[in-house]
Amino acid sequence: MKNYFIAILLLANTYTSYSQADVKTKNNLKQLFAPAKQDTGRVLLLIVNSKKYMDSKPDTALLLAQLGYKSAKQIKFVRGEALSLKAIGAVYGVTGNYPKGLETLLHSLMISESINDKQGMMVCLVTIGVNYSHQHDYKQSLVYFYKAKKIADDIHDNRYLLISLLDIGDSYENLNRLDSALFVTRQCYEIANRFNNIPMRGIALNNLGNIHAKMGKDEMSMEYYRQSIPDLVSDNDDEVICEATLGMANLFMKTGQQDSALLYAQKSLTLAQQDGFTQRVLNAGNFLSVYYEKLHLIEQAYAFQKITIAAKDSLFSQEKVRELQNLSFAEQIRQQEITGAKAEAIEARKKNIQMAAIGAFIPVFLGTVLLLRRRKTKPRTLAFMGLLGLLMMFEFITMLIHSYIEEWTHHTPVFMLLI
Repeated sequence: MKNYFIAILLLANTYTSYSQADVKTKNNLKQLFAPAKQDTGRVLLLIVNSKKYMDSKPDTALLLAQLGYKSAKQIKFVRGEALSLKAIGAVYGVTGNYPKGLETLLHSLMISESINDKQGMMVCLVTIGVNYSHQHDYKQSLVYFYKAKKIADDIHDNRYLLISLLDIGDSYENLNRLDSALFVTRQCYEIANRFNNIPMRGIALNNLGNIHAKMGKDEMSMEYYRQSIPDLVSDNDDEVICEATLGMANLFMKTGQQDSALLYAQKSLTLAQQDGFTQRVLNAGNFLSVYYEKLHLIEQAYAFQKITIAAKDSLFSQEKVRELQNLSFAEQIRQQEITGAKAEAIEARKKNIQMAAIGAFIPVFLGTVLLLRRRKTKPRTLAFMGLLGLLMMFEFITMLIHSYIEEWTHHTPVFMLLI
């Protein structure tokens, strides 16, 4: 079953041909990486561009998201920090590093909770749920999908309400809790239908077809598949069309309608090959190979078996390439972390030297005031210099303990002022 949210989150705009648009994009990237005045708009632009490169260039996407996070911290843009971390977590998800992705997403969620950003919390909760789904931990994914659904209900966000319902239904189906999957997916369909949300309605109808097929209710399953096709075509959702048409082929095969089964399986395969959906090619090719084998048409069965084997090899090769990319990606991240740690150490050293210099200067200044007092300097001058020395001393103490005060008071302005 297609996971709609991950398509929204991860399958952002990719750039596959070299054109004037690519040149413009590269120029934009140069501007983003170049030193510039930090502001919230730039942070948000970095996050948007990170999503654009999520699939095609995850290393670039990560750099942009990390730059957004650093910029957000510098200007104390807390919501930008949370959004940047979510983008970083999504990049880890694309490259299959789910533990690191989960760690980053939980950090993002914690920041969103600290500023009561309901929208940010909701999106992060769905993303975390998807992370668990990809690890086949569907019980844990349900926990986060339900939390996201509650927030979507509270803030009346119909789009994410539908997304969370689809994901909940998907998790229930994977757990073979078909009654629960049916109830939630029907709810999603009714809401999508009420608001005329065609893309969501089409996916919900396809999912209802899948659920009823598992339940052995073939007629109802076929009807849902048929109803889903116009919506899916309207939204150009070719991958779910591949899923729906192959589902119909399986149902036709069960009822002995071999010509119809062949027709819909071929539709699924053709569309999958056209759009490069390797897993869908594998599924449809396997169906057609078995189909012809049952008819004892060995030549045709062998032809589709070759397609199936090629798809398996392709998936295996893709997995190997991804593993190599992950190793390279992990090394890039490690090098970035080392570079970042060095830069932070240099910055900390500069601050420590400055603090030491200030700490040495204040006693010297106060000592000078005392010497001037013995030389019968004008009282007003002494009073001014003494007051200035005390102010510097208290400001220095404040600088030393400021971070601790923030931690003790949890950034509460009233308590910080009282201290």
